[in-house]
Amino acid sequence: MAAENNKSQQDLKSHMDSLFDFSSRIPYQKPHLITTLQAAKSLIGINPKNPPEQMLKWIESYISRYSDNIGNENQASNTKKLEIITIEEFAKFVNKNEKTLALDYIRKLHLVASPQYLAEYILELSLDRSASHVLFCWYIYKSLKNIKDEGKLFFLELGVNCLFDNDLKIKNADFIILCLFREILDTIYIRYSTVYHLLMQQLLSLKIKYEKEESYYLEKEIGPFIKHDREFGLLSFLAALKKDEYSSEMIIQLDAIRSLIKYSSNDKCFTYKEIINSNLEYNA
Repeated sequence: MAAENNKSQQDLKSHMDSLFDFSSRIPYQKPHLITTLQAAKSLIGINPKNPPEQMLKWIESYISRYSDNIGNENQASNTKKLEIITIEEFAKFVNKNEKTLALDYIRKLHLVASPQYLAEYILELSLDRSASHVLFCWYIYKSLKNIKDEGKLFFLELGVNCLFDNDLKIKNADFIILCLFREILDTIYIRYSTVYHLLMQQLLSLKIKYEKEESYYLEKEIGPFIKHDREFGLLSFLAALKKDEYSSEMIIQLDAIRSLIKYSSNDKCFTYKEIINSNLEYNA
């Protein structure tokens, strides 16, 4: 029985890895598969021995809409040899809104720098933009570990494309970033000091924005599930849903709640004010 369970988990992992490879080759678009796929993977990770079957079926159905959108191979970068390649030069192209040059330069940087470092830097640059940009780049950063080396450049290019998308809007992005705040800080390593400073600026900005607002983003029916079972209650909630009740937005939001529960001891109702104050206390 144990051997069967191990095989089942390994089969699921292999299948998810193939889906990440698939998602890396989908051109940048809204919504992109990677945000939903990474969120779903994190929810499955709560208890990989017993993932919600309906969610797995919904994922397969959701992915089918992207089946004809596979992109071409990475465009070859300019072969002109550069004497010095620096991350600061890449940032200049981003800040000057030179998308083609930025994409070309990230391909050059990929030849000499760690993809994880580059993904952290792209995440850092996103912190000067909206919560939607931060969220997308965070999912790119998390997804790198699920993809083979030859596919990592595709994910980096997705992150760069995101930085130039002035119209990117992910539903409830402010709330989701607040929930993910501690997980981001506990995960970032190479550029922690800079990311910490910028993320705290976003937190304080949201505090000012919402200090008079008592917004609840948890659906009432979720409360009883997580009150006693915490993140495992999210799986019970998902298992109780019908396939047509699933949505990309719901998966992303539930993953944010998973992160909030896992990285805090907050058992209260989740309002902006409570989450912000909890994060500020954590970093006092």
